[in-house]
Amino acid sequence: IQLNTWIEHDRPIYYIANNETYLKGKVSSGSGLAQETFKFLNEIFDWIGVQEYPGTLNIELEKGITWDSFFNIGNHSFIQMFLNGLPVLAIKDVTLNPPNTFLELVSPYNLRERLKLKDGNEVIVSFNSDSVQVVE
Repeated sequence: IQLNTWIEHDRPIYYIANNETYLKGKVSSGSGLAQETFKFLNEIFDWIGVQEYPGTLNIELEKGITWDSFFNIGNHSFIQMFLNGLPVLAIKDVTLNPPNTFLELVSPYNLRERLKLKDGNEVIVSFNSDSVQVVE
């Protein structure tokens, strides 16, 4: 959770809960593969009553991660994370076998606009230490 949102500055302060781990990452461009994933995801999100922004935000982490899925649907694994304190859902298409330093995030918001992000910007991703493990 970002604590000092009331003032514009270049050093945000974040609160990380005791059971959370965080990693730095950088925003990166996508390959456009999420378009096929979203056709599938729209049906799932509609079914559970969640609205999502039609696109993902890609993050290259400084270290790799492995996770025990929050839940699985078909070839996709999902886990809740926080991006700069904002709740997001990480999606992993296991058929594509992405590198463990790559995250694809979905949210009800356009994350680039909401957090004023551009390719190369540094971000903080935090997650439950029991579900996600950092690979050294």
